[in-house]
Amino acid sequence: IAGTRLGMLFVASSKLVTYTSSVLLMRVVGVEITPSLVLAVISVGVLIQWISAIIPLGLGLADGGNYALYTLLGASGMHGVFVTMLNRARSVAIALLGLAAMAALTALTRRDRRRIRDLIDTLKARRRRRHAPRPPAS
Repeated sequence: IAGTRLGMLFVASSKLVTYTSSVLLMRVVGVEITPSLVLAVISVGVLIQWISAIIPLGLGLADGGNYALYTLLGASGMHGVFVTMLNRARSVAIALLGLAAMAALTALTRRDRRRIRDLIDTLKARRRRRHAPRPPAS
């Protein structure tokens, strides 16, 4: 059960970071933050993201959906498009960081395996030398 609690803590932390970054992103873009806008972006915006996931990076679908959502809630539709583009750029940046981390860890793993293989080969060679028949002493 401790693992479940820890997992739930990580999920809650992830949601908090996601919601906070979304609100900060809207603020940076210049959107006037209202409670109804925040609630709609967090709830309806997630639905728009889910639906647009059918298309790679939601190109077009997420833009149009957020344009309509922001316009409906009294913000500029262009703010919705801009926030969508920045979220897309953030997703790509995070994916690139993950790819770089994976590449680095793969390189380290290969290096460690090569060292282990070399060590095993060295130990086998020593063992062969010890157990090799010795020439008779003259």
